[in-house]
Amino acid sequence: MCVPLGIDYTISNKLQGQNTFEGHGLHDLDTGKANPYQEVICIMGETLEPLDDDGIIPCFGFGDRVVKDQGIFPLKKEVPLSLLQCTGILAFTLINYI
Repeated sequence: MCVPLGIDYTISNKLQGQNTFEGHGLHDLDTGKANPYQEVICIMGETLEPLDDDGIIPCFGFGDRVVKDQGIFPLKKEVPLSLLQCTGILAFTLINYI
């Protein structure tokens, strides 16, 4: 099974972080501690890695200023979007953003 991970880059991360992450955006890297996304990604990665065929979990983003709600983008350029043609709940979720 191929298990990709989708990360939300919509403006709601900034707004929610103002209320829940000491006024910082949820993706903020300058707080001196892991942000909420880093914490969840580590937990999900440790949980999902054994279920993935090759132990590599491709990560994609959506909702940024470029693709908005019309597409996705790989977090590492060398990961082709064709990896989305795999099974699993996360893959289904990501395919709906293409």
